[in-house]
Amino acid sequence: MVIVTVLGLALVGLIGTASAATIPAPASGSPVGALDAISPNFDDVWTVRGWAADPDATARLNVHIYVGSTPVAIAVVNRPRPDVAVVAPWAAANAGFEHPISFAGGLQRYGSDQLCAYAYNQNRGSSTLLGCRRLFPPASASPYNPVGHVDSAVPAQGLLRLRGWAGDPGGAVSTRVRVYDNGFPMTQLSANQPRPDVQVVTGLGPNTGFDVTIPLYPGSHQVCLYAENTGLGTSNATLGCVSRTDPGKVAPGPNDPRGDLSTLRRDVCCIPGTSTMYHATGWAFDPDSSAPVQIVERYWQLPNIPEEGIGQIDRATGLPRPDVQAAFPAAGPNAGFDIDAFASHPGYVVVCVWAKNVGPGTDRFLGCSWGVWA
Repeated sequence: MVIVTVLGLALVGLIGTASAATIPAPASGSPVGALDAISPNFDDVWTVRGWAADPDATARLNVHIYVGSTPVAIAVVNRPRPDVAVVAPWAAANAGFEHPISFAGGLQRYGSDQLCAYAYNQNRGSSTLLGCRRLFPPASASPYNPVGHVDSAVPAQGLLRLRGWAGDPGGAVSTRVRVYDNGFPMTQLSANQPRPDVQVVTGLGPNTGFDVTIPLYPGSHQVCLYAENTGLGTSNATLGCVSRTDPGKVAPGPNDPRGDLSTLRRDVCCIPGTSTMYHATGWAFDPDSSAPVQIVERYWQLPNIPEEGIGQIDRATGLPRPDVQAAFPAAGPNAGFDIDAFASHPGYVVVCVWAKNVGPGTDRFLGCSWGVWA
């Protein structure tokens, strides 16, 4: 028979209000402690935090975590908790626990959204219920929830530049921000750029800014940004949504470069399953110059989570394209380009290409294309 003692003692620095009284070591030998918080993060992950101490433990303490009646994780008590040491000097120096749990498959199989944590007893006494909390409590604003704002969303042909700030009053120094376009996860980044103005107004740290550019296909887009909760808050935060329409390629001016992104093909290369290569091919010429045209390729691996797979490659035209010369004699015989890009993980690859202008006129957007590495 397993005997469980019900005893949750909440201590607080950032976590709650620490009692001035000292907690004596239980004469029974049972553990004491508390489930301080369960906090949602990105990707259906919750972080479980708390503390536990056993007066006669001879090994590191474990905390068993259940949702409903189903065991879901075992957390090791090994995190520094100086606030615990103040009121329970007999406790181990590292009396805290912090454990991430994924519920990506949903909670239906548990039949409950109530999470409970138990400190597993060693030697004398019995195991202790540290506390229970709901994963989806009634909505309420928490002073520990992330905050932030999308300050600007500036479109250019094929691109959308997003700038703003985000911070977590009760969490990590740098807050992660995710960007979704029409519900599809585009990229993730850290809000870690200097924003002294935000620091003055909010009291957050000095580096809460972000500046990110994503590709846009022709058509309508709703782009939404979210800040991840990393501390004691009750939810992630919506920083804002913007609606933009990209017109696609527009007719060139009289002095603008001409050209097109013709194909995006995937090559078989590299170590199978570890990376792959794409080639963007097309053509371009500038009516004001017979010199090769500089081509700028920007590429994204999507979803770009974690933060990787964004790059830029510059090349010049110089490959034979007799078909282009036949249609546009001013292009000359070598108006073609072939630019490669590596993909390091399966997913979508988006490539956008621009031709740099020479003399009068402006740079020319040649188009975007995408490929899939399953």
